[in-house]
Amino acid sequence: KQWYQRRVRARDLLLIGLKSALKIASENNVDNLTIPMFLIHTLESNMDHAWCVRRAEIVFKCVKGFMIESGSTGVITSKTFHFILPKNTPDKTFQSIRTLLPTIFRVPCPMVLDQNSRKKTLTIQELSGLNIGSIS
Repeated sequence: KQWYQRRVRARDLLLIGLKSALKIASENNVDNLTIPMFLIHTLESNMDHAWCVRRAEIVFKCVKGFMIESGSTGVITSKTFHFILPKNTPDKTFQSIRTLLPTIFRVPCPMVLDQNSRKKTLTIQELSGLNIGSIS
């Protein structure tokens, strides 16, 4: 199997590299990071829906682990992570990843800005109903 086809596990060099990149960025006060969701830029035909969802889950968990570790140092700074998907990601895969995100990053009362720039607390039902599309 090619390197990108194999199943990535928690101690995989690919994830160790991602954690190292996150750590270096944090140490150098980089607060906005863009991460390729599957750690690749293009989807191949053999990268099916299940492969994509598993890869997204392990990337989300790696980033969450980094956030927990960096928060335990006592120094808390705001970080923004942008997860990007390859252009040819099927809508079904996007929707599955969208559903997966709040199960890994549990936020009981997410805050968003409404059109009048006032904070509004969304319920889980309202959050699920948001029409968030993929970026091409």
